[in-house]
Amino acid sequence: MGKAFGGFIRLLVTLTLLGVVGYNSWQIGQLRQEVNSLKASRTATITAKPAVRHPAKAVAPMANTDGSPVQNLSLAQRHVEAARAALERKEYLEASREMTLAAEAAQRAGTDLHSEGTDRLTALKQAIGRLQTQADQLMDQGEANQTARGTHR
Repeated sequence: MGKAFGGFIRLLVTLTLLGVVGYNSWQIGQLRQEVNSLKASRTATITAKPAVRHPAKAVAPMANTDGSPVQNLSLAQRHVEAARAALERKEYLEASREMTLAAEAAQRAGTDLHSEGTDRLTALKQAIGRLQTQADQLMDQGEANQTARGTHR
């Protein structure tokens, strides 16, 4: 009877181990599906055109070019500030768009600008240049990070 009882205990332990292994395999399959769905949604989010997160803060491009140089410089400064904020939020495409709008406004201001506004225009152009350099570096860094993550998978 001792051998039969020992065989029964071994059978129970074996069935328990098989049950645990089966449950573990099922959980691993569930986790793999979840990881794949998260990767797919992340890839879709990265490739999708980013929506403007703060539409109230976005500055519309100036429709006419009849504005005074001071108005164009003010508009350019607002675009520079919006670009700086977008860089802080790591929204590189939005920052690039804002810097382009700032450069266009500064260019419009530069065509009509008199000597009194030259210092402000120069400072604005330097700020735009620094932001453009910073955005380029951040975009290169982001692409390098994305490439590094893609090769280590």
